[in-house]
Amino acid sequence: MTNPIQESDITNLANLSRISLTEAETTKFTKDIQAIVGMIDVVNSTNVSDDLLKQEGFAPINKIREDIQKETNYLTPQEIVSAAPNHQDNSVKVKKILGDNE
Repeated sequence: MTNPIQESDITNLANLSRISLTEAETTKFTKDIQAIVGMIDVVNSTNVSDDLLKQEGFAPINKIREDIQKETNYLTPQEIVSAAPNHQDNSVKVKKILGDNE
């Protein structure tokens, strides 16, 4: 691992996230993240050739399909807005549910 994660990094991240952690939690998260970063290093150091990917069916090939527009019986956006019980300026008005309900 080229840049090990320290407990001070976890503490700083928790502070930035406005999360309070105990010492035990900080130690546990430090070990967990070090393990994750260690696995990322293992994956990054793995040498996989294009030939192997092609053999396994993982070759980077774009699969293209024809874009066909299907006929539907859906209402237009304007019809949906006008059908709403409360609407304004081409938008559906709904009751406020977050923040101060004044």
